[in-house]
Amino acid sequence: MAKCKKCKKGWFFSKISSAGLCQKCEKLIELEKVKNKIEDLQEEEENLKKNLSITKKEILENSNHLKLVIGLEEKENND
Repeated sequence: MAKCKKCKKGWFFSKISSAGLCQKCEKLIELEKVKNKIEDLQEEEENLKKNLSITKKEILENSNHLKLVIGLEEKENND
């Protein structure tokens, strides 16, 4: 009689995968992998949002600085 490596359950006609897992444990492990992937993607999304926010802030600061420089140059040219 084959037994699952994870849950240690076994039945007379139980199907055990080549990895030594019953179908239930195999699906649980697959779901855990999907859950971990989702968490990784959510973390990556948060990091991208932070980076985008920083980049947007830098662009606005540079834009304001350029406007100031252009304004000073125009003032000098008019004098």
